[in-house]
Order: sequence, then C-alpha cells, then structure tokens
Amino acid sequence: FFFLRIRRPPRSTQSRSSAASDVYKRQALRKNIFRALSLYNQFSQMPYTPAVYSLKPFTTSVARIQMKDVVTRIVKSDEVIQIEESQVPAKLVRKPDEILVKRWWIEPPFDKTKKLFVPVYNFQTAEFAGQNIELDQDIFNQPLRRDIIHRTFLFRENLYNLKTHRTKTVAMVSGSGKKPHAQKKLGRARQGQKRAPGRYHGGKAHGAVMRSYRVDLPRKVRLMGLKCMLSAKLAQGELLVIDNEQLDTFKTKNLVQILENYGDKKTLMFVTGYTLDQNFEIASRNIKKINHCFSNEVNVPKLLRNELVLFTKEGLKQLILWLQGRTYCRYKQKHSERPELPYEQERNLSLIHI
Repeated sequence: FFFLRIRRPPRSTQSRSSAASDVYKRQALRKNIFRALSLYNQFSQMPYTPAVYSLKPFTTSVARIQMKDVVTRIVKSDEVIQIEESQVPAKLVRKPDEILVKRWWIEPPFDKTKKLFVPVYNFQTAEFAGQNIELDQDIFNQPLRRDIIHRTFLFRENLYNLKTHRTKTVAMVSGSGKKPHAQKKLGRARQGQKRAPGRYHGGKAHGAVMRSYRVDLPRKVRLMGLKCMLSAKLAQGELLVIDNEQLDTFKTKNLVQILENYGDKKTLMFVTGYTLDQNFEIASRNIKKINHCFSNEVNVPKLLRNELVLFTKEGLKQLILWLQGRTYCRYKQKHSERPELPYEQERNLSLIHI
C-alpha cells in the first residue's frame, strides 16, 4: 500500500563494498517500516490514505527511524464517500445489453456522466433506511471484462497450489556406477549401470517432480479484475449496501429469520469493517451459506462463489479506501505533477512576449 522512496548519496562517492552494504541495510530498513506501519494500523484500526511516504536521506549511520518520520498523513474513512438523506431509494439504470455485448471491452454498465448512488437498506428488515450512498466510478463502473476476471480467478486459485510428490531418478537411487556385465559375447542386453530405469531397484524415468502451479499476473491486471468483478456484481443486482451487521442477540434462529427477507439465496457474503459485531459472529457460525470477510480480503473467487454480497457502510468505505490506495500505488505517475522543463519555460516566456 505504500510507495517508499529512500534517497542515498551519489554512487560516485561510495565504494563498491559500502554501496553493497547500503543495499542490504536499505532492504532491512524497508522491512522494519512495513512492520511498523502494519502494527500502527492494527492498533489504530484506521485504514491508510493513498499517500507518498518519503524518508530522510539514507546514510550508513542510520540505524533506527521513528514513526513520525514515516507516516505523513492519515485520513479517516468518513471522508471517502458521500451519503445523502433521502425518502426515495436511488435506482440504477443499466445500459442495454446490446451495447454491453457489442462493445464489451470498453463499455461500462452505467453512465459515467451521472453520479452512482445506491440505496442503503436496514439489515434486520431489508427495507430502505432513508440514505443513498455514492460509489466510486473507477471501482464499481468498469467494463465487464470476462477475460481479465478469468485470468484473475486462475491466479487466485493456483496461488498456493503445489505438487509435493517426487520420485527418485537414476542420480538419486543408491547403487554404484559399475557396469553389470560385458558389452558383448553374452547374449544379454547391454547395460551401463545397475541403476537404469529398466532394472530392478532402478531409478524412475520421467517421474513426478515438485512444482508450483502458480500463474504470474501483473498487479495492475489483478486490480482491474477485482474492479470488473465488483462492477459485474453491481450490474447484476447482486450487491447490496446495509447500514450495519449488529444484532440484538447471538441466537442463530434470529439471524435465520432476518436472512429470509433477502430471498432464497444459496450463498451470502458479508463484507464488514475491521471491528465485527460479536453477536453476529456467534450467530453466523452454524449457518453454512453465510461467508464473512473483511474489506481487505475481498477477491474474485469469493465474489464469484456467492450469489449475494452485502456490504456494510463501514466495510464499503474501507474497501473503497483500500482500492484507491492500491490504484495510487500502481498508477502513481498519473498523480504526480511533472515540473516544467527548461525548454518549456523558454517557450512559454516567448509566447508571453509575443
């Protein structure tokens, strides 16, 4: 989530040994920074903003850094989205299917010239709560790219898929390399060693080897796949926003009665904030069709396997903030202003004099 820029003295003033040691120290320093920031996030329970974190000029004498030198600014999640009070629930108007099918690679499901408002429902009654919440167009209004979603799904599914079986080859089997018998004049097949695959106690030819099924995928494509999947869920009407997940009691039967208001869905996923209601956590343990994840744990396979996704207001805020931070890190060059070059300054001054 962070872009760390560590400056160092010019390489011409350093020897090779000192430059190499600085590299190792810089790597260790970066690890310590990430640990400090993760601990700070854990204790404060507040997500980070997309910001550039810069350090003091790095020298070999730097051994420790303080938190105030790393964290520059932190913004609360209330400043991320806009909530308006209304007596009428907002309605989403999707573009015709003919347009979406004809230009599937570039056409978003909703009109980008209008704000994207969705209604907020009461969790216990499934009725309109009198609020409309605005969604980010860059996250929930992307073209429905099934190819990118498929690539992202394969990446997530095979991320930790390993093959641990391994057989012994000729080089691994125990035994000497002595030739068993003469090459000719015995009427037997020629043999070079007793560990050959065709002999008893020999090695295995073309046997199983340990491997990883992980598929490499650029981070920008992963980010785009998650945005396309969220846009598809919203366009299909399988994404709802609720006020909170709080329950009065921890009884499972009360939660089952509440879920009947959302129709006969086989699987439901709740995306909440980092502080989960204890009654909801206890009541949802024995319900198989309920899945829960925090805002930073949402991925494409989870969205595909659940028919209905319920976002709490706090969970939606933190999800938007998390994805905005990832987008900033991936496309940080678009957010940084480029200074004027000398020839551009001369050109602008010449135009002013004319």
